[in-house]
Amino acid sequence: MLIHRFNPTDHFRTMDMLFDAIMPPGRRATHFVRKPARVSLDDSEQAFTLRAELPGLKPEQLELSVGEDWIELGAKRETQYPEGYTPLRRERNSYEFERRVNLPKRVDAENVTAQLRDGVLTVTLPKHASVQPRQIAVQAA
Repeated sequence: MLIHRFNPTDHFRTMDMLFDAIMPPGRRATHFVRKPARVSLDDSEQAFTLRAELPGLKPEQLELSVGEDWIELGAKRETQYPEGYTPLRRERNSYEFERRVNLPKRVDAENVTAQLRDGVLTVTLPKHASVQPRQIAVQAA
């Protein structure tokens, strides 16, 4: 018995091949837009840490917005070719995306930090003081 597991990447490749077949070289209209930012969200006692895979992007191409219980990530990449060249195959296309992640608790938006290193964006979102655990001192009566 053959079991086929759906893989969205295979579906996009198939659609891209169909477009390649009907469009003349160098005149391709577009690729299907994939969700380019794979993210993970980790929780520690003091902060949330969001990591997003963004290969090939520079810090100036990113837009980051933070609210009390959400973070929004956007990017725009333009693919440029040298003057006088005609691309024969385009697998690295220009794209633009926006991704919003809801956070389970409030964060201190004023103290958020972000760093892009080796194609991975790491955003540290300190939790708001009202949602952080605190120690209560017990006094003797």
